[in-house]
Amino acid sequence: MKYPTLDEWIDNVKSLPNNKASGPSGISYEMLKNLNKDNQSFLHAFICVCMDLNDIPDEWKKATIYPIPKPKPFFANLTNTRPITLLETPRKAFISLLNRRLSRILKNNNVLKGNQFAALPGNSTFEPIRMINEIIQDAKENNNELWLLSQDLEKAYDRVNIFMLEKAIERIKIPPNFIKIISSLFKNRQNQVITAYGLTDPYDVLIGIDQGKVISPLLWCIYYDPLLCEIEQRKLGYTLEAPKIALNKFYGEDTSEETEKLTISSSAYMDDTQWLAPSQNNLEKILEIADSFYKLNDIQVNKEKSELLVRYKQGRYRPKLKPHEPVTLRFGSDLIFIIPVSPRSSIRILGVYFDERNTFQSTIKRINDEINELRHKYARKKITDKHMIYIFNSVIIPRIEYWSQVKIYNIKNIGDNQDQAKITNVLIQINDASVLGKITHLRLKNIQHKEWLPSSLLAILPEKIVKKYRNNFLIASLNLLKNHNISLINNSSHDWLIPGGQISLLQVLEDAYFQHLFFFKKYRILFLEQILSDDGLLLSTNEIRDKFNIPTILALKWYRKIITALNTNKEILSSINRIYNTNYTNCPITTQQFSRESEADRIRKNYTSKPILLNTDNYPNYYVGTPKKNIDFNTNSFTLEHYNIDSISNNNKLEISRCQGCNNTTSTYTPLRPRRNQVQESFCNIECNISNTSILYMNQCTTATRDKHRLIPVDLNSHLHQVINSTSSVINIPTIRNTSISIINQTHNIDKQLLQHFENNSKLEALHIIQQHLKDEDTLSFYTDGSLINANTQAASMTAGFIRVSDANLITHSFTTTIENWPSSLRAELFAILLSLIVSPYGCRVDINTDSQNSINIIQRIYNNPTFSIRDYFRLPNNNIVINNIITIVKGKNLTLRFNKIKAHNNNYFNERIDQECKLAHHDSTPALVLKQQYFDNIQFISQWGSIPIERKLRKFITESSNIKNYLSFLHLPQNYKYKDVVDWDVTLWILCNNGEKAETNFEQHRKMIFKYKLLSEQLAVLEKTKRQYYDIYQDSNCPLCAEEKETFTHVWLCPYQTEAFSQSYNNFKNALIFGILNITTEVSAQQLSDQFDLLLYTKNFHASNITFIDIIKGFVPTTLVEWLQKYTTATQRRNLLIKAFDKLNEDSLELWKSRCEAFASIERMCGITQYMKNSISYNTKYKEPFNSYYNINSFLDSSSFNIEYIEYINLLIRFNVAYIDLFTFNVP
Repeated sequence: MKYPTLDEWIDNVKSLPNNKASGPSGISYEMLKNLNKDNQSFLHAFICVCMDLNDIPDEWKKATIYPIPKPKPFFANLTNTRPITLLETPRKAFISLLNRRLSRILKNNNVLKGNQFAALPGNSTFEPIRMINEIIQDAKENNNELWLLSQDLEKAYDRVNIFMLEKAIERIKIPPNFIKIISSLFKNRQNQVITAYGLTDPYDVLIGIDQGKVISPLLWCIYYDPLLCEIEQRKLGYTLEAPKIALNKFYGEDTSEETEKLTISSSAYMDDTQWLAPSQNNLEKILEIADSFYKLNDIQVNKEKSELLVRYKQGRYRPKLKPHEPVTLRFGSDLIFIIPVSPRSSIRILGVYFDERNTFQSTIKRINDEINELRHKYARKKITDKHMIYIFNSVIIPRIEYWSQVKIYNIKNIGDNQDQAKITNVLIQINDASVLGKITHLRLKNIQHKEWLPSSLLAILPEKIVKKYRNNFLIASLNLLKNHNISLINNSSHDWLIPGGQISLLQVLEDAYFQHLFFFKKYRILFLEQILSDDGLLLSTNEIRDKFNIPTILALKWYRKIITALNTNKEILSSINRIYNTNYTNCPITTQQFSRESEADRIRKNYTSKPILLNTDNYPNYYVGTPKKNIDFNTNSFTLEHYNIDSISNNNKLEISRCQGCNNTTSTYTPLRPRRNQVQESFCNIECNISNTSILYMNQCTTATRDKHRLIPVDLNSHLHQVINSTSSVINIPTIRNTSISIINQTHNIDKQLLQHFENNSKLEALHIIQQHLKDEDTLSFYTDGSLINANTQAASMTAGFIRVSDANLITHSFTTTIENWPSSLRAELFAILLSLIVSPYGCRVDINTDSQNSINIIQRIYNNPTFSIRDYFRLPNNNIVINNIITIVKGKNLTLRFNKIKAHNNNYFNERIDQECKLAHHDSTPALVLKQQYFDNIQFISQWGSIPIERKLRKFITESSNIKNYLSFLHLPQNYKYKDVVDWDVTLWILCNNGEKAETNFEQHRKMIFKYKLLSEQLAVLEKTKRQYYDIYQDSNCPLCAEEKETFTHVWLCPYQTEAFSQSYNNFKNALIFGILNITTEVSAQQLSDQFDLLLYTKNFHASNITFIDIIKGFVPTTLVEWLQKYTTATQRRNLLIKAFDKLNEDSLELWKSRCEAFASIERMCGITQYMKNSISYNTKYKEPFNSYYNINSFLDSSSFNIEYIEYINLLIRFNVAYIDLFTFNVP
């Protein structure tokens, strides 16, 4: 076992947490961290001696026990406590080093094969909770039986046998020296217990591992792994299946060998274990194996406390939700009497509730109880707004987020937080490489097969699927992505595309596809190409029946819908033309020539009805009819019994009736024996050419109406169009179907790895040339740099580049390019490093000289983290795709990477040279070099907004997206719409949120903030709002001061009784700004400033589109006011001045409001209105506050403009990093 280096030891000490209890000596972690390098060297040498001796000092084996009480009465019972062991911190630092080494090896090599999700880096309760949820959901959707037993291990750590622990560690091939060190930690130990009366006498610890030791969870996982592995190998658990869609198999053939399966028998997080089985018999076999392991290792199990969730297979009709009958379960050598959890109840696993129906009612109840408890607890407490913000953000929301992590709620109040958490989590789940990812993919494939979809639900998510699986957490999570316009980029190996066609019937029929789902699935029809001929013509119904062995008794109701869709959807028709190299303009229907063979085929199929024919001898005139009996096919003419076309319905039905004579009649037919009460009639016959006659419809019979009409289910226009096209062709050009045409271009010369990482363009070709020149080098030195100009504006431009410097200090190669999306200086620097690495040959030593210390830190931190997981990837704040490309290239090419930090603008010639070239590249007109986002081996699915990959921390991006929606919703309120372009939102929000220090609060600040919010949102308790609750008391009362008008928010300030106070507020605000400017500068007089302020036209009334003084009272800062102040103040001076002015304005507004409230209270006392009367009145929902006619009612009705603005803001954020606030505040170009 290698000694740790001094740097490794110091890094290990620095990673130790702060504010942790120390051991008997009182040495804390903070003391170890503050040791100088000499003392660290001494401690490091001491640790190396411990590794030599395979032992630790005896003093390190002494510890104290601190019994933490459980949330219930103590009653002098130690079982009502959770004791932890306080160990010496140097010992814990040493164990931490061993733990880091061991966990890294076990994680990277996947040594522990059992479904244990604790202790190892990157593992958490995330995996087992979602795994159990998916299994329960699978059992419900596929009507499978499921037995889930959650068992309770009593004091697991205290029951660990050290001898058996050594054997378990030997099992995974850990070196003997390491095993000896681990064993020494648990031998010859002494503990003392902390009590109210001091420490107890020391006592010897004979068994178990310490609860507070950092390596204890990992040792337990090693100790428990043999049991989990043995049970998984027996294949006794619940099996998830996903049949593969095989279009080459027809109905009735065996396809069982094409089913993908995964059996899960257990799920464990530390000692919290769940056993899963498809039957009671299998569960008892699992428990028999588990019980033998527990007895062998002296692990005590509370068998009677086990909880059982059972889902029985249901019949056709859904049974009533009755409690399950008690079950006698064999648990090893014991029989336990256990009552399964009721269908209306749930089982608690890792703090989350599950029930057999997957309804999560217990979780919803728990959330409601938590909110209600909070409401009752704080309803009468004197707390401020900051208190409540902290309680919700730090206590309530994290709890709700954890409890509801496998449930999507339709609750708008927590919707933003739900979106932020759930969207990130579903990306982690589908990218998981462990058993959770396998289960997730199987579940998606299973639904894909059930719903007969051509590709994964990750690629397409029809609305019908969302509605059908509305209680499915996975589908609901994917729908969240869809609602946020987020789609997924995936590697080609993970798209689950079904081979057999390019145009799916789902694309053609859309929602109507699911009406015929059973039929398509039964006969394995998935793509339009399956029912097209080799030249792209739609097969006739008879040809489709013959091809797929469909009985004639089954009507092809979907056939006419396809014809309609192909006639209306030109995009699909274009796809057909592209695939088959044709030029169809209407639905291409297969036509059959009327001939001797067609008549013989009709007779063979026992069709008694004559075929309906279409003749085009005199096109554009055409005739529809039936052939007369006894046709001589040796001649080219025959007699057609002519029918008139009476109507053509929208559902492709042709209504025809027998013609009684027309201009084209060549002969007539008169029945010799008319029926009773039938008028003697003559019918029209026409002589036609057989060569110009095709079969319009041929079947067993046609539908006849009461008035002797016949209904023919054909699309006449498509049929006629196809007949004319086929007969008018002078030269028969054969069509060749080739879906894999090789296109010859210049990409064959470019290195494959370059094409894997970047889109092909002229910049890539230049990069390829440099790569070829450097392919034989074994050492390379690059100077890299990036440049960003016009940041946070729509003129933002980002470039990156490198120069290669030879050993003779000569520049041999240089390269620069522009970069698109997510502009930042860090992104440009990282992209430059990526470019230099992509041109480096395999096994090369690369020296990167850069002036970006941040880039160096990020790359080194990730590269030196061997347990970097998918969760870590999604935690990267920005540029995750670029960073992942860098790490992939370094590892894939086996590069030796060395960084050298260069001080910027310090007369370093090469650094200055690449800096200048990157600045010049801003004017480069050649296309930017674009990353191919789908090239990743470690990440299967990457999120993108629209078509742009999201290279920002996903949770942060969703937060920004939610903020934009909330901001637009605020703007689209009728009273706020006019503020869109005339308010400085940056200053407005800054003044609104200016409420003292964040970590401090008092009731004066609280009252001030509440009043500011009420002004901004017009939520003062004016009489018109009060009537909504107490209409029976106030009824049609007017303003309590003037009694002339309804008291609305606007009237409070314009009331004639408040004119003087209102004018005084105006003058005070004006004077505060003027005197503030005069204190800053003497270049302007007070009179000049007064005149200039008056020219801003902040009138003392209400206006629908212009800013008035009432809007300023509400807290909005006009851009014209800020521009005026800019002439005389700096940014800091301006903000301080506005703060003082608005503080004074809020004080005046509060005094005005208080005077109104005093007058109102006086009137209430005169009228005998008491609080008791108000409490006895119920809320009146019928009374509606009068709508202000000045408001813009179109502001909240125009949803299309709302969506357009939202998309515009997101695009500005992605492409130029322009914040939505800045767009209006500064009108960025």
